[in-house]
Formats: sequence, structure tokens, C-alpha cells
Amino acid sequence: MTRFHIFAAALTMLLLGSCSGRHLDVAALPCATDSTHSAFIDAKGNITPLNLASQTISPLVNGFFNAITPDGVTVYRMRGGEAEAVEGLSGLLSAGYFSEGLIPVCKPGHHIQLVDKDGDSHATLEIPDGEVTSCSQIITEGLLTITTDKGLQGLVNTYGEIVVKPIYASLGPVSDGKMIAMSDVERGQEMTQSFSVIDKTGFELYRFQDDVVPVCNNLVGDKAVVRAPTGFAVTDITDASCELVRLPAEVTGIDEALDGVIVYRTATGLKGLLDINGQALLAPEYRQLRIGPKGTVLANKNNQWMILRTDGTVVKQFVGLTMLSLAPRLAYDSGFYYVGHTHEGYMLIDMEGNPINSTPIYYIDNARLRLGNVTTDYPTKTNTIELPLGDE
Repeated sequence: MTRFHIFAAALTMLLLGSCSGRHLDVAALPCATDSTHSAFIDAKGNITPLNLASQTISPLVNGFFNAITPDGVTVYRMRGGEAEAVEGLSGLLSAGYFSEGLIPVCKPGHHIQLVDKDGDSHATLEIPDGEVTSCSQIITEGLLTITTDKGLQGLVNTYGEIVVKPIYASLGPVSDGKMIAMSDVERGQEMTQSFSVIDKTGFELYRFQDDVVPVCNNLVGDKAVVRAPTGFAVTDITDASCELVRLPAEVTGIDEALDGVIVYRTATGLKGLLDINGQALLAPEYRQLRIGPKGTVLANKNNQWMILRTDGTVVKQFVGLTMLSLAPRLAYDSGFYYVGHTHEGYMLIDMEGNPINSTPIYYIDNARLRLGNVTTDYPTKTNTIELPLGDE
């Protein structure tokens, strides 16, 4: 499998991403009304069938979506409720999402390009030494993460110009003009990792101590969750002293850190919630815990799905729900929050836990929209303990 085909597949993988806070109009999520017919469902539960041979479609973002067909990836725009292929954007090896006026695409035999809404090339992603083999799906804060044939990452602007040289093993998502960067460093006969926080020009704002490793690839404001010799902790990147605020000793793993809260695991595999300063919010009593929109968390306790506030207040306890998932974080501003699954099918669920579509439908794809393109060797896995009930 070529790197370009790997990139094409990566654009449709079920991966969790972080949200930059930049608004995108996610008008609809992919769904299926039966086992063969693709459709869109909007945040009010309205369903728009699509007369397309492909069943694998992306969310509708800023009026555009892409579909995987036997010939490759095709970019479509929606006009008057009908899907219309964008001229020149069929049979692609890959396609991202239309944001900030551009779509990253790769045509067979070509470098990755940034094209406008009419499919015309705006910029070609090239580097002096080597080749750009993949990039992130979405332009964020005017920047796109690129990965080279050497597996190194950097940033380009909307003109395709390099603004951060591709010298990093991994770059986290851009957030308020800064990001976590990981570099491979040879120390004697051993290859180790070095971590820092850089700005959008590549200037180093903060360097983590050699024995301190960020366990999430994203910043939470000006703070990062790290693993140190003394255990898990939080560090403030504006603090020149690099002082660590230790998390409770029962923390044996970190699942995610977003919106000022941290989901952690204990040695039993059960999950709890801390605020970004390490103060307890929810005791480790949950088989599943995910950070949701607007101060909520998705939770499963004793095989019952529920929506909670971060202070433990119950928003909704569900009966008969076999799975509860989050909508893509980039779709929260568009009114998508939760996706529920029963034995009858799927439904959108609002902030109060109420179903939006009146009858369940065959399938809702809630995980094709993500931000960033982080290499798989980023050291996020903090232990291997996990209960049988996994993520959706």
C-alpha cells in the first residue's frame, strides 16, 4: 500500500481528534437508511437521501463532502438538496474538508494540492528536500500539518509555503497559535524523544524536561498533562520554573484532557474525572467516560449509559441504549452532540438526552471528522489496562 493510499484511508478512519475552537459549518453527518442507501442527517433529524453508488461518505462541511467510490475519492458540493461532483475532483487518492476556502486533495501522479471550491489549484505542497506524502484534513488557523516521506512533520500556510520546517516526529493540533512538538533525539546508542511547545512560526515557547513526557498531544489552554518519574502531573507552559502539579497517586493512565478536565484510569481500569488542577470531580467508578460538549461527560456505570455534568449532576440516564457515542467535536457548534444506538437502530441525541429523530435509522457515522494528523508513535498509551467495554 502506498503512502498516498494510506493517507486516503486515514481520512476516513474512526479517530478521535481535538477541536481548535474555530467554527465550521457541519451541516450533516453521514447515515444510512438501510444497508445499501447512503444519506445525510442534519442536527434536527431531517434525512436527505443521496443517489450515490458509494456508501462511504464524509460529513457535509461548509457545503462540501467527499465519497469513496471504486475509482477513488470524489468531492461533491450540495446544491438544492442534490449532490453535484466538483469538476476535476474525481478519482482522487485523497481529499480533506473545505475550510478557509480550500480543500487539500491528492490526484494520481501529483503532489498534494490545495484547491478552491471550483476545483482549481491554489497551491501545491512541496518541500526542497523530499516529498510531502500526507497532510491534515482541515486548515486550522491558516495552517495545515504536513508529513514528509521521511515521516517528519511541519506546517504550511494556505499558499503552500513552509512556515514550520518539517523536522518534527509529531506535531499536536494547533491551538491558539501554539502546539506540542515531539522530536527524535539520539543519545548514544539510544533513540529517545524530546518535547517542546512551539508557536506558528516554529519558535520554541517551552521545553519539557527530559524525564517529563506529555501524555496527550494537545494543550489544555496553557497547560499540559505529563508523565514524570514521580507519576502523572500537570505543567503550566507559562511557568519558567517547569513546576509540576502532581495528580493523585491512584492515577495509572490518562485517556484524554480537554476543556479544562482530565479523564483518568486507575489500576482496576475504572475511570474518573479531575479538573486541570488535579482536583477530583468524579470518582473512578465508570467503565466508560468521555469528555462531551458544554461541560458534560458521556459515562457508563454498571452497564448503564448516561450523560453527566462535570460536577456529577445527572442530565439523563438511558434505558435500552446499547451504546452512546459523541458527535465529532468539530460539529458541536452546528448542534450535534450525541449519537445513541439501540437494538432498533441509531438516533441523534440532544444536550438534554432526548432523541432528535423520531424513529431510529440504520446507521449514523459520527467519527469521520477530525482535526490534526499525528503520527501513531506519539506516546499516548500510558498502560494497557482496559475493561471489556471499549470505545465506540
